[in-house]
Amino acid sequence: MLTLSLHMNDTVSTTFDRILATGFDPKRASFEERVVVLIVAAQGILDNGGFAYLLGKPFDPPANDEDFARAYAAIGAHDCAVAIAAAFARRTSGEACDWSDLDDVVVGRAEEVDALLARWIERNKELLP
Repeated sequence: MLTLSLHMNDTVSTTFDRILATGFDPKRASFEERVVVLIVAAQGILDNGGFAYLLGKPFDPPANDEDFARAYAAIGAHDCAVAIAAAFARRTSGEACDWSDLDDVVVGRAEEVDALLARWIERNKELLP
């Protein structure tokens, strides 16, 4: 079960709660619903332990790896999207994984990401529950 991970503003928090109340499934949910839930969950996990923590345990429920980067790109956090895509690619390649360079890009940006997500929700509210 997903829980609130970011210190979220009311727009993000309310939308997140409504999506989860409908029985969120990242494989069946709309792209808009995935944007909200995956960003809230991923940013909270990243801020608590970086990519080692995010990539070290399976996301529950399972989500497509590429959806994380797509979600960050959708809200305008392009540098985060690039770092997330690089992290998943690095993990898949099997190369030694020192995440510090990528952690520097995304960890600790909860407030900024939350603000971008809130603006994105306002622009797409007709597509969300």
